[in-house]
Amino acid sequence: HVWDENNDGKLSKHEFRLGIKRLGFDVSASECNALFNRFDVDVDNRLDLNELSKMLDSLEAELLTQEDKKK
Repeated sequence: HVWDENNDGKLSKHEFRLGIKRLGFDVSASECNALFNRFDVDVDNRLDLNELSKMLDSLEAELLTQEDKKK
């Protein structure tokens, strides 16, 4: 994954924060940490591919729900 700077197969909070910023999101460190912690299911301070995939699916669903409410 392009965010995985050390190629260990998991994202650290630092790698995650950098990836979020590269996508153009302007979030604070505390907001980014809260999002990371929400999906770090095994609480190892790393997001593996499965956790990241679930996070992206969940965020997509939340965004679609918000868009539907605006209509």
